[in-house]
Amino acid sequence: MISTAFAQTATTGGMEGALFSYFPLLLVFVVFYFLILRPQLKRGKEHRNMLETLKRGDTIVTAGGLHAEIAKVNDDTVDIMLGDARVTLAKGSIAQVLIRATEKPEMKTPTKTPKTKSKAKTAKKKAA
Repeated sequence: MISTAFAQTATTGGMEGALFSYFPLLLVFVVFYFLILRPQLKRGKEHRNMLETLKRGDTIVTAGGLHAEIAKVNDDTVDIMLGDARVTLAKGSIAQVLIRATEKPEMKTPTKTPKTKSKAKTAKKKAA
């Protein structure tokens, strides 16, 4: 027969059991933070910085997929040019900046230089 004192000492209890039972839950929260929350916070910070640096002349894409050029920047809104129409848009609905105003290539008209023939070549053609 088993004595009651021997049966009571076989159970583990106390603080060690409580700490080990919370360990998987704590591990889930740490993994959740590093895989989901932290990257989302980083993307939000980059989007806020992008909205703060908007300038006139930037080419943007809205959240709805419209491509436009910024005509005027206000505190919470942006006036954009869609073809010939001017539209007011909330800054938060800008998805990305495609081309910054400082990065736009200037449209230069190609200049043609007149071709001149050398006198020696024209003299040879006349002689022949």
